[in-house]
Formats: sequence, structure tokens, C-alpha cells
Amino acid sequence: MIKKKVLKYISIVIVVLLFFFAFLFIKQKNEIDHLQFTAVDMTQIADGTYCGEEQTTLVKAAVTVTVKDHQIQNITLIEHDNGLGQKAEKIVKTMINNNTYDVDAVSSATISSQVIKRAVNDALDRRQLVKE
Repeated sequence: MIKKKVLKYISIVIVVLLFFFAFLFIKQKNEIDHLQFTAVDMTQIADGTYCGEEQTTLVKAAVTVTVKDHQIQNITLIEHDNGLGQKAEKIVKTMINNNTYDVDAVSSATISSQVIKRAVNDALDRRQLVKE
């Protein structure tokens, strides 16, 4: 009798947790699908180090982007709360090499890749210089 009650309560907790994680997944996917990227003309970006950030329900990224002679020289991840998306951090090298945020996402780290790309886009779009 007690075992049946315990199993019933455990089953209810499992179902509630499944619904919670399903809700988080759907919300996160919706946020990623609606990220807004702005076209950035690198010939219009002055030398300097700019800060940018992006945050979704499960992933957050803050970056600094250093530009010299209209080329991305460096991207520093100041913060990357990523869950399982740490592999996405290698995307910064690709962005530097291609001189753009508009690169392919890292396989199996798509959400974190998109958030990092959007943070870099934010830095280049807002052009808020980092105070030295």
C-alpha cells in the first residue's frame, strides 16, 4: 500500500519535471528562432574594442570585439553561461578568420553558437567602446 503511494508520487514528480523541461526547450527554441541579426559593414567600423551581449533563457554570452583597420583582430568571451554548449566557443576563431559574425554554427552546440554570434553582432552594431 505504501509502495503504491510512493510510486504514484514519484510518477507525478517525473511527469511534472518532463513538462517543465519540455517548456524550457520550447521557449529556448523560440528565442533562438527569433534572434535578430543586423547587417554590419566592416568598412564602417572604426578601430577600437567594443562590447556586446546576448541572453536567452538557458544561454548567455558577453563579448569584447577588437577591430583594427576594419578587421576583427580578437573576440574575447567575457561570459558564456552555456549548459552543454561549451564547444561553441571555438566559433570565435572562425568569426575572426572570416571577419564576420555570419558563420556556420558549431555542430552539436547550435544554441550557444547563435547566442555568441548575436553577442558579436551586438558589439559591432552598437559600437559601444570598452573604456580602458
